[in-house]
Amino acid sequence: EQLSVATQESFLSSLESGTVNIEGCAGVVGLGVYFRSLARFYHTSTNGRDDIKLQLRTSLTGENVVEEPGHRTLITSGDVVSLDDVKLAYSMIRRVEIRLTNFLIQGLGRSQFVRILGCPLSNSSLPCHEEQSTLLVRLPTVSFLHDTISSQQIYRFCKDRGIICRHGLFLCTEFFAADFGLENSPDGLLRVSLSHYNTVEEISELFNVLDSIPGWHGRD
Repeated sequence: EQLSVATQESFLSSLESGTVNIEGCAGVVGLGVYFRSLARFYHTSTNGRDDIKLQLRTSLTGENVVEEPGHRTLITSGDVVSLDDVKLAYSMIRRVEIRLTNFLIQGLGRSQFVRILGCPLSNSSLPCHEEQSTLLVRLPTVSFLHDTISSQQIYRFCKDRGIICRHGLFLCTEFFAADFGLENSPDGLLRVSLSHYNTVEEISELFNVLDSIPGWHGRD
């Protein structure tokens, strides 16, 4: 028996999953759950303290759980995420990112041979200590150059020791590269990208690796 045109189209559509971004749809749902989790944690746990740690995990049933002493709250994809929840979640994330970015910049500034791109007080011989107002509008991505060590060398040294970073010009045109004084830097910049789930301890490990590079502080 021949299938109708409508049935054929329905059958063929069921085989073609490439037209639907299934991963993206699941990610959007998951993002809403995560934002709601952050907002609910703030409302139920914060009392003006800065030392509270969020412990968010995924249970075997796929439900996100916010765990606190003596309290357990399930948050599912069916929970409604309000605009206030999203704003609060972003505010919490940004607060953590600013602290981590400032810690990274301060640590890189310990070497007088480091120049951080986008830092108003940074040049080839001065460390960078950004103002808080600058950090408020800066993403937690820091790109820098070393006066005597190429970005590729730094990248390989870090990669061999389990530190994730990148080097290059990152789609920057040669004209912009010249504006930033990078025309004589074929390896481009070394870029470190942070997120709110990174920790001060992880950044400190990066500092330990960089400090161990021969010539990082110009003493070798």
